Amino acid sequence: MSKTIIKITNKTEAYQFIYRLLNYLDRPDFKGITFEVVSEKPKRSLQQNKYYWGVVIEKAVDFYKQNIRLLIVDLMEAMNFALTPDFIHELFKMLFNGGKSTTGLKTDEMMNYQDKIRHHFLHKYGVDIPPPNEEEILITKEVKDE
Repeated sequence: MSKTIIKITNKTEAYQFIYRLLNYLDRPDFKGITFEVVSEKPKRSLQQNKYYWGVVIEKAVDFYKQNIRLLIVDLMEAMNFALTPDFIHELFKMLFNGGKSTTGLKTDEMMNYQDKIRHHFLHKYGVDIPPPNEEEILITKEVKDE
């Protein structure tokens, strides 16, 4: 089996190909033919690439540096994350427990884990999460093991 690649870039070339094909089909030794049609789409231009990296990306980087919260919103949207308790728990496991499950933590380890979270919020954001038993906590949903 031989393979011939024919590139057609205009109607004239297409008509010429069809004419040659019809002649080939009339040959007495014709046994069949297989076609593979590949549609070529032009690649982006060097100018488009320069504009993308030099203008679009640069402006986006400058914007996100000034608007980190919006970067986080866009990242969460792109990754299809929702701001749920489960998402925050997974984040905390990565930040404060090496990405490992908290299910097997002993009492003192769980207290240390929670202290790390409280310390983080207090010293980084000025948010004081009260320690256990300092306020009455009403649990309205089932407590998760994880």
